[in-house]
Amino acid sequence: MVSFIYNKDMIRIRVMNNVKLSPTEVERINQRIEKARLYNDLAEAFLEAGDETEGAGLGLVMSLMMLKNDGLSASSYKIESQGNNTSVIIDIPLNISKENLQLQKTQDILKNIDGLPTFPKSIQDIQTMISKPNSSINQIAEVIKKDVALSANILKLANSAAFIRANKVESLDRAIQLIGLKELSQLLYSLGTKQILEGKFPAFLSIWEKSNQCAFYCKLIASRINLPKDTISNLVSAALLHDIGEIILLSLEEKTMNNIGKISASKEIASAVSMEEAALGITHTKVGSLIAEKWNFPDLYSKSMEFHHRPLIVEEEFISYIYPIYLADMMIKINNEEAKFSEIPEKILQFCKFEHSGEFHSFRTKALESFLARVE
Repeated sequence: MVSFIYNKDMIRIRVMNNVKLSPTEVERINQRIEKARLYNDLAEAFLEAGDETEGAGLGLVMSLMMLKNDGLSASSYKIESQGNNTSVIIDIPLNISKENLQLQKTQDILKNIDGLPTFPKSIQDIQTMISKPNSSINQIAEVIKKDVALSANILKLANSAAFIRANKVESLDRAIQLIGLKELSQLLYSLGTKQILEGKFPAFLSIWEKSNQCAFYCKLIASRINLPKDTISNLVSAALLHDIGEIILLSLEEKTMNNIGKISASKEIASAVSMEEAALGITHTKVGSLIAEKWNFPDLYSKSMEFHHRPLIVEEEFISYIYPIYLADMMIKINNEEAKFSEIPEKILQFCKFEHSGEFHSFRTKALESFLARVE
């Protein structure tokens, strides 16, 4: 049963069921609540947790940290057991003061997003030029050659795992020819992002390398399920971009993000976004979508950034991008022993035409071997 009580000072939400808590459970819950009052960072809770039963009450601590991010103290959250009933109570003051460390971290992160430059006009001009039906590869190559950094990045991309051919691509004209104009237009979103973030955020390289692996796997998955060529072009670019929010958070909050990564890996938690929300007040998926919004990226990119950890709630029109990106990420995590096959939703496996675990693991193993052979 759920009830709401309202007065001039607060709103009380009560959720009650007819299950009685044992004295031991009450004691453990109260211990976790008291402990949560002392934590300044979610990572502290995970590092100190020694009780392995019931997840060591870490879900409760995360809930309290999230409430704290919204200006609610630990005293706003209560669990009561009376007779055969147990209630969870949250008191929400009508006047909330949000003065806490997590809020300051969130504000600092948002300031960094606001401080990013606008998306390069030179790249937007090239995209406009590509969209004109009378534009040729030679004309576009001549314009791109005026931007030395962009030219170098296109050559690097043409020789990356997602595009590599039997022989190394040496010329820009050949690189554009192999990539294709339509695909290049989409990839310019990721290349422009690379130009802006690469020198500003230290975590860029490691995330970019992981995103390249994700893009390579996405291309294999796309071929497996016979996605249209235009969709594959968009998918590869979306895969390269989907974790740009993680670049920002890992650069600005390296210690916290590394601790979250270690904890999620050790406990085989495939998605750490809830921990990010509790520790920082914002997630890398939200940061990514805010950057996409700032730079007026197409919806498919902002959706890929925002929903690649929550693929089952994305709109139907975007599943051809989100499902392969999610699965490619899971392949990487399983390769690194950071997740399990059993965590992958059946709906996504069916969409990507995997009928059983053996089929998936065979595909994953061959994909990894192919990727490593191409990057060596």
